[in-house]
Amino acid sequence: MVRAVLLFLTVLGRKGKREEVLAEFDAESPVAVCHVRGWLGVLVRDLRRSHGVLLRGYGLTGIRSGRGFQGMTSEAGAYLTALGVRGPPEGAETLFEVQRNYARWSGRFLVGIPSQDRAAA
Repeated sequence: MVRAVLLFLTVLGRKGKREEVLAEFDAESPVAVCHVRGWLGVLVRDLRRSHGVLLRGYGLTGIRSGRGFQGMTSEAGAYLTALGVRGPPEGAETLFEVQRNYARWSGRFLVGIPSQDRAAA
């Protein structure tokens, strides 16, 4: 899920026009734009939730909340840049490091809801 969002943000950064990137994802990918939108929403929600813990090791002071798809795209990009995560394929190792750090600091998952918490949600 996060890799698909990273790929989307990478392609968006290279091409610059959101409509062209969305059309390319719809035309050439088994991952529909609705999937990317949903995953982007989950990623941004969980990064916002994790913000305070991630401040222990990362400079997140410039992050601003975004609204709508374009705002969330910018916010996710800002978070990933601040966390040192770059687009695929080289971004995966850094992303795993961020996830490990967050889990060590908080005892929680960075993205998603653990199965033991789903019954309470």
